[in-house]
Amino acid sequence: MHARVAIPARDRPRLERLCRYVCRPPIAQDRLEEQPGGKLRYMLKKPSKDGTVALVLEPLDLIARVCALVPPPRLHMVRYHGVLSSHAKLRSEVVPFPDAPTSTPRVVQLELFAERDPGGHDNEPRRKPWA
Repeated sequence: MHARVAIPARDRPRLERLCRYVCRPPIAQDRLEEQPGGKLRYMLKKPSKDGTVALVLEPLDLIARVCALVPPPRLHMVRYHGVLSSHAKLRSEVVPFPDAPTSTPRVVQLELFAERDPGGHDNEPRRKPWA
């Protein structure tokens, strides 16, 4: 989930879709079944290269595998290298600085279906041409 995901309050279908996405389980429950000995059998989506079609695990082993997918707290999921890294000498030439504050506050309309110029042109560019 990206932090910039925003849905208008009245857009119920998209809100429901987002809630379903957030509430989904970490593994597909219809592919998980309990074996008679207390072990769990998880069917894979596709057979692996060696022909394995299912994993048979103890319950705690399955939990350990799911927990291994959760990143540690305060760890960045995206790492920047080269010019975009935080300590690069040329970063200030590549990454644009925020606009200087103006004396009058700027009002931005944040609507999903906001009307645009009939020619399809917006007043502001969509990206900063730094390259």
